[in-house]
Amino acid sequence: MDDNQKVTPKRDLKKIYFGVGIGVVVIILGCTTALATKIWDPSWNPFQPNPMLILNSSISRLSELQYLHTDIDLNVSAVDQGEKIGLEYKMSMDVDNDPDEPKSFTNLSVGILSHGIKMVFSGDAIEIGDIAYMRLRGIPYVIQLQLDASGIDIKEYANRWYKLDPAELGISVDSSVVEELEESLTSLNNKYKIVKFVKRLDSEIINNEATYHYLFRVDKDESMKYILDFFSLAKEQVGETAMEDPGIDEIYEEIEGILSIIEPIEFEVWIGKSTHVLYKARYQKRFDPALLRAGGIIVSQENENDTIDVNLEVRLSDLNIVNTIEAPQESESLIDLISPFIDQVNEMKANPEIISGTCIDNPEI
Repeated sequence: MDDNQKVTPKRDLKKIYFGVGIGVVVIILGCTTALATKIWDPSWNPFQPNPMLILNSSISRLSELQYLHTDIDLNVSAVDQGEKIGLEYKMSMDVDNDPDEPKSFTNLSVGILSHGIKMVFSGDAIEIGDIAYMRLRGIPYVIQLQLDASGIDIKEYANRWYKLDPAELGISVDSSVVEELEESLTSLNNKYKIVKFVKRLDSEIINNEATYHYLFRVDKDESMKYILDFFSLAKEQVGETAMEDPGIDEIYEEIEGILSIIEPIEFEVWIGKSTHVLYKARYQKRFDPALLRAGGIIVSQENENDTIDVNLEVRLSDLNIVNTIEAPQESESLIDLISPFIDQVNEMKANPEIISGTCIDNPEI
């Protein structure tokens, strides 16, 4: 042994081991405290609350909000035998859940892409209590020409508010029936667990708030039980004869077949960590056209390059920020309008040759 090499006494080694041990304990306690207090909150944090409880809390939280803004975007795009086709649906809604007189204002548009032409329909709707107001804002030019050919000038009806009051039709809404139906649906929702937690995803900041980001999956078996009970409930409300054609069993089998083909159905949600508000939900999936054909959902000829993509996103904002929703200053009765319009539509159906032809799109009137 080199005379200059020093040997560390055993008591000093014990001090080193003790110091390292204390350091490790401090690190573990520090990390545990950071995780438990959510100062450090990765997606795998074992101290995060139960995702199902958070989801249920967010749903309950929505019922407590009087004012709310919702945006819904749905895009279905496909390539069918080399041709791009698609459907685009956009809806923006302001809601005032006034317990005495609920109100809403909705702006929506529907775009259809086919043969390189995009046709867009757009309109607005206002609901105040049981009374609804509707306004047509945009219609494709090709449709305008087809209606013109049948003697209907759709521009006369555009950008004008039409009022639909159930009382004018002799229809009255029984509040007790509505309450009974709501209680029955709540009971169904509590009876079946149609959504199951899959995994935690990385948190994001939405509306200046950190969020829980989860992936959930729809449970097919529980969903089918729910649907069967829902049909039974509908039978009680509307009567047996109203639901005979097509039969409930036939509808049930069709839904079950579709769910079997398109499952798994998984969706993401973003829920505020401090407010438990559901800020965003998203569903996106690429479907295999071959599987859909095998299930009879689509019947076009097979092409290996065919694709079908579905993207749905729902965003909530302006929580409890007061909005003002009022009835239009001027409106016309939809009941007075509808009779002659139906006569003209029936005439158009009786003469199909007047609605043939194609034209470029002009989405706004």
